Amino acid sequence: MKVVCPNNKSHKRFTVTAHVTERWLVDEDGLVVEIVPGESEVIHRPDADDLFECVDCDTTAMSTWK
Repeated sequence: MKVVCPNNKSHKRFTVTAHVTERWLVDEDGLVVEIVPGESEVIHRPDADDLFECVDCDTTAMSTWK
């Protein structure tokens, strides 16, 4: 995949959403006490269908499979 800023091709950093699960230690009220180390999993990695925002100019970038 290749992500390109439409305003400036030298911009190389983008924000995008990924979906991650975590295993939590909770108390009797269901409140988080701590996040269990090593117990996370990526459910959805960013792909070409996601919205990428350029960090430098806050423009929606174009992504393509390469």
